[in-house]
Amino acid sequence: MGRPEIEEWDVNKDPVPNYNPSSEMITLGNRYKAVRDYALAQERKNAAYDKANKDFQESLITANKERAILEARLKRAEEDCRFLLSFVPEWANIVPSGLDPTFYGTLTEEGDRQVKVRVDKIREALKGLGKEDRVTDSIDPVEIKP
Repeated sequence: MGRPEIEEWDVNKDPVPNYNPSSEMITLGNRYKAVRDYALAQERKNAAYDKANKDFQESLITANKERAILEARLKRAEEDCRFLLSFVPEWANIVPSGLDPTFYGTLTEEGDRQVKVRVDKIREALKGLGKEDRVTDSIDPVEIKP
């Protein structure tokens, strides 16, 4: 198959050449364009899948880290709550509705002294709890290696 015929043209007369391709060339060109477009579409699809898959994996890693942090916080909050409730045993007792159990225990002078002693014990116990015992709020960034 030879080159398509192109009429000779003069730049000064007609700046656009008159191109007369044969019907075989048009069919071949269309076939080539279809194959090229299909290959480009597949590459775009693969690239989009790889990017989405990578983003999905990174988001799963981040979600798992966040869930671990939240579970640790919940566990720590339950432990702190149990620890603090151990200093206030009257909260386990039934009291009249609408009355705070702590207030119910302080209706006498002796009750006031007991609450003050309890508060001092709680302050002493909480002095030992430092920031290193707490779960940090930060999430380690995902390392992307080049």
